[in-house]
Amino acid sequence: MGLYGVQLTMRNEYEKALDVAAKALGMAPGYAFGYRPQLLAHIGLGNEEEIVRVTADIYRSVHEPEIADVLESTYRNDGFEAAMLWDADNLSQLYESERFPAFDVAVTYSLGGDHESAIDWLEVAADRLDPNTPYMIVFMRGPDIRKHPRFIALLKKMGLDYWAANSEALVVQ
Repeated sequence: MGLYGVQLTMRNEYEKALDVAAKALGMAPGYAFGYRPQLLAHIGLGNEEEIVRVTADIYRSVHEPEIADVLESTYRNDGFEAAMLWDADNLSQLYESERFPAFDVAVTYSLGGDHESAIDWLEVAADRLDPNTPYMIVFMRGPDIRKHPRFIALLKKMGLDYWAANSEALVVQ
């Protein structure tokens, strides 16, 4: 059910994805594939407060309440981008010690507005054959990253020539 929710986010059917995520989490609280479509839908909708809430919920579900608390506090005190950059730095450290997905680090840096670091991590994800990397065209929607020459070059390197030529399609402002 959760993977269906992810597919819905890829089709921009965010409200349906949120419904599916709620059902998945209702059936199995803490289920990772319940949180994933919920997070991706809120990213697509631009719901910053909900992105922070779901991210904190994910941390709490893996028994990291202190990280959740710092994330929420950073959001309240310093705003969304600062919270996402703090989280991206945290995730990059987890990547080194626990093999956290590089793609997720990239998405989080992108949310924080650090597109150079986001692309650095996308390159790591591609080099490490992270299975989520081809979906970067779906989840990296801001115009600044979509127009970035390194992003377009990475799309070409991965054989995603159509998207390299049409990288500004589906841009979320």
